[in-house]
Amino acid sequence: MFYAVTVALLVGVVVSAWVLFAHLRNQRAEAFLNAARTADNARSAAIMALAVLPNEGGSVQMTLHGEREDSVQVERIPFGALDLIVSHAHRHGHHVRMFGYGAGGLNAKGPVLQMPDRQGAVHLSGDARLAGDVVVPNGDVRRGHIEGRTYTGEQLVEGAVIPAQGGLPPLATGLPERLRALCNGASLGQLRGLEQQGDGRTHAQYQVPTMEFTGPTSLAGMTFMGPCVIRCTDTLTIATDSQLDMVVLQAPYIKMEDGFTGAVQCFARRGMLIGEDCRLKYPSLLAVVRDGHDAAAPKLHLGARTYVQGGVAFVDQQGRGRATGGVIIEADARIEGELFVAGDLQLHGEVRGSVITDQLLVRTPTATYEGHLLDGVIAGFPYDEPWCIGLTNGQAPRTIVAWRKFPSEG
Repeated sequence: MFYAVTVALLVGVVVSAWVLFAHLRNQRAEAFLNAARTADNARSAAIMALAVLPNEGGSVQMTLHGEREDSVQVERIPFGALDLIVSHAHRHGHHVRMFGYGAGGLNAKGPVLQMPDRQGAVHLSGDARLAGDVVVPNGDVRRGHIEGRTYTGEQLVEGAVIPAQGGLPPLATGLPERLRALCNGASLGQLRGLEQQGDGRTHAQYQVPTMEFTGPTSLAGMTFMGPCVIRCTDTLTIATDSQLDMVVLQAPYIKMEDGFTGAVQCFARRGMLIGEDCRLKYPSLLAVVRDGHDAAAPKLHLGARTYVQGGVAFVDQQGRGRATGGVIIEADARIEGELFVAGDLQLHGEVRGSVITDQLLVRTPTATYEGHLLDGVIAGFPYDEPWCIGLTNGQAPRTIVAWRKFPSEG
């Protein structure tokens, strides 16, 4: 009898333990699935917000799948040339908050080089290469000769040569005003629409952290994890050992020391000097828009072997009788994405994506050659799915190009 009771108790303990273990395992599985669905809801709502909310920002409450338990609060905030999407999802006690960064696409089938209709031809010298369709003045591309450097290629253009018609292709709708405001020091709040919206839209509530500096400032050995904004009233220098991720920089003039690596959007009106061997990770943007009151011609200078993933925009609003500013890209520097230059472009490096420029230029110690490309390479985007900022392709739908979790949530 004692033996039978003992066996029964042991069997009961084992069965109870097995049932409890299975229950706990099911709870953990259910919690994992709920957490995964909550994260998916946050991402889905962020993508939908780009189509629902206006460019100037706002917020909306979404109920996904027709179920009240799948609730997401989404905000759209202008963040430099990107869209910052703040998504806060709730489901069965789970909360997930995410940052999504929205941008436009690149027309990978479009011309790799576009110029306005003007006098003259485009001359290629040295190791210059045009790989893709090009839109150039008079549809005229020729072999050039600059101080002993003749064209080394066999074929001038690996694609169609199309005569230019009209002026420079414009930036995307609304982008010129936004870039001009940011380069002149406007806050993100000044870019946002503050009017109450219909259809459940309300004011955006998330405030992007902003740090203000007065006078010449150097950021050395500092870490900034975005989204955040750093504004300076004078020259702003970013040291090599600084760590910046998804940060907007605003200053009259911006310098980056050799070897800096980060993901930044930079806005200046007097120019930029990006050192050698820098790596600006996607989605990075360099933008210079000249203030109509500045007499000096601004320059945006990319040092040798610097690598930019995203876009470069330069707009020179020069007045009558003032020198034209421009962009200088040194040898072995590389841009993957978009290069828009309403000014002069000296390209000795490589652009993979799209180049739109007023003028190709080569300056040597003895002369200036207009309409010339020396050693520069312009070719199509190197990947199957082109990503960029959406500087000019206004027809491309905006989508989320980068994700970040809230710092407190890893």
